[in-house]
Amino acid sequence: WSSLNDDVKVSLDLTTEEMFMPNGIIFGSDRYLALLDSTVESGQDTHTAVGSSEDGLNWGYWGSIDPGLLDQNLGGISHLSYGGGRYVAVAAAKGGMKYMYIPALNSWNNVYVDDLMQTLVSDDGAAWTLGNDEVEVNLPSGGVGPIIPTAMTYGNSEFLATDGSVVISSSDGVTWSYTGSFNEALPVTGLSYGSGKYVALAHSSVGYTRSDSYWSNRLYRTVYSSENLLWCNSDANGNYLGSTDVYD
Repeated sequence: WSSLNDDVKVSLDLTTEEMFMPNGIIFGSDRYLALLDSTVESGQDTHTAVGSSEDGLNWGYWGSIDPGLLDQNLGGISHLSYGGGRYVAVAAAKGGMKYMYIPALNSWNNVYVDDLMQTLVSDDGAAWTLGNDEVEVNLPSGGVGPIIPTAMTYGNSEFLATDGSVVISSSDGVTWSYTGSFNEALPVTGLSYGSGKYVALAHSSVGYTRSDSYWSNRLYRTVYSSENLLWCNSDANGNYLGSTDVYD
């Protein structure tokens, strides 16, 4: 590996916050595409900027995404993929009690919201529209509901997403269906396709508590003893004092 450009900047003919920090980058349709932490003003709205490069060295403004397309409880786009001439972006969030503004009541209140997965689609990466405002599939545990994807890819003429337990697929990023499941829930953080095979990467995180249920809630999945999570100890100044097995 070598550094091509150690100070990427783009020229935007719009009012903008000067930040260029891609939080998602893919290659498709003969160009690299990156979602940026930068924002652009469009009328009275603030949009997420999209950058583009044909060589990975020289970057320019390509388009923008209206965050108003997504539910207000979603923290933003988490995954981006390209295939079959289409870009697909995914945003999802675990449900629970949320402190949010209720326009009808003109006040802030604690409200319970359900798990939610939404998609955005684009044919050119510049202009985006809402693909599916509430992705739900038949779940192997019974019932219908969304997943909270931790990884996504495109291969074999379909988009594939997983939460480390359930796998769902779509040919267009709009209509999704249950495809399969892992034998046991895994902390999948990467998913790729090549030579007729899907490969999933699972990575265990270091824990800071002896409570399985605590980390299950924090990571939005079931934590298993086989993951070998560690209890890390530190003093009042934050100095590392060593670690012990979470499951002692």
